[in-house]
Amino acid sequence: DKEWIKVLEEEGIRVFIERWMETELFRRLRNILSGEKYVALVTKKSNNSPSVLINYLKEFGTGIMSPLWGFLRNIEYPVLLISGEEDIKYSSITKKMEENIISAEWRIVGNCGHNIHLEQPLEFSLLINSFLDKINIDYERKMENS
Repeated sequence: DKEWIKVLEEEGIRVFIERWMETELFRRLRNILSGEKYVALVTKKSNNSPSVLINYLKEFGTGIMSPLWGFLRNIEYPVLLISGEEDIKYSSITKKMEENIISAEWRIVGNCGHNIHLEQPLEFSLLINSFLDKINIDYERKMENS
């Protein structure tokens, strides 16, 4: 996060966004989105305030956040975890989350990286809708039996 802050402060928002979009997490978007949509996304990101991004990275970036692994076992409600099969880093984190959240279901989306909602929007929507339908059915059964 400190390196990203340095880029923002010394080289500006445009260079920051260009480099950010070339990271492993977002590189695929250039090929997934049409040229026009990709340019619109980069333009939108470039309109962010550098000072707001700097403050975000200082206060809320993953490098500064306290680990919350110990709290995951306390989650009692249904949780859907989704990761892309080609997103190695976050699939590893998601696997660990699944092991710690008692009521978690983990679904891996094939031929997909980090941005599942953009790379495989139909499958992403189907997974969420199916999960919500299941929760609704479980809730209705619980209400009938109470």
